[in-house]
Amino acid sequence: MKDVAESFGISPSGSHAGIVLYSTSASVKAHFGQYPTTEEFVKAVDRLPHERGLTYINLALRLAASELFARARKNVPKVAMLLTDGMQTNPDGTVNLREASEPLRREGVRVLAFGVGKNINVRELRLIVERDEDVIRVTKFDDLAAKVRNYTANLCQAAGESSQ
Repeated sequence: MKDVAESFGISPSGSHAGIVLYSTSASVKAHFGQYPTTEEFVKAVDRLPHERGLTYINLALRLAASELFARARKNVPKVAMLLTDGMQTNPDGTVNLREASEPLRREGVRVLAFGVGKNINVRELRLIVERDEDVIRVTKFDDLAAKVRNYTANLCQAAGESSQ
């Protein structure tokens, strides 16, 4: 997440970033604009707890739509980056990931899914995004930084240097 923040360059008049942390539950750890600079955001990321538990990606997607992007600035490109090292836990009552990500897409949020490791279900991540190329898979976290930098540079260019 720190590499993403540094790639976009968070500032009050530029890119904003938020965080939804998830495992067995999901919670907003940073709203857009709460940490107005890259340095403040990076410090917030460093303070995040490492949560262990199940992997409820659907909860993260729903919370991002209802609590994070619902309060985002209007008329700026919006990107949600999902980062996972596993696959959706499927106990009774979980929501299909296509359905869970629909509110984000309906609001014009481009959803990207970054899968790290060997336990990734690419077909499942594909349910979250609109395009095949929006599923990015790497085998280890060290490889993720370079992929994220390349991807965010392309996103910024496509968005005319204005992203959220």
